[in-house]
Amino acid sequence: MSGQIAGHFTAPPYQFQEQDKGARPIVRSFGLFGRHSLISIWVFKPFHDTNPQATEALYSNFQRATKIIQDAPGRVAEILAEVSQIDSAVEERFLIEENVYYTTTPRGFISFGEFMQSAGLIEQVPGAWKDLVYPNLKSVDGS
Repeated sequence: MSGQIAGHFTAPPYQFQEQDKGARPIVRSFGLFGRHSLISIWVFKPFHDTNPQATEALYSNFQRATKIIQDAPGRVAEILAEVSQIDSAVEERFLIEENVYYTTTPRGFISFGEFMQSAGLIEQVPGAWKDLVYPNLKSVDGS
């Protein structure tokens, strides 16, 4: 397959690894959808409702991990390097790359909903991003 793929969509850190090898971005998701969450954690409502301690632990640990990445990217890079076998300086560069944000605040849900509707994946765009999240997130400044 070498040389047969002309392009594809990817996400950090893979896009940075490919750029280091000479690939170049043609389009960026922020240009298409505005600033948005790259990764979101979803749980089914029955699980959420019957496992409040587990879902709270998941959310609080996600908040904690996000804060550690924000506050100590160098230390996080060292931990990642132990597992990835990639130099910690490279891992840190991936973590602090421009337009890479670590947050627990939902962003861009409606933009993605509009795209999903235009692509025929959903029939109706949610009325508001808060329609898609549980009560613990409704007070944050998301989109």
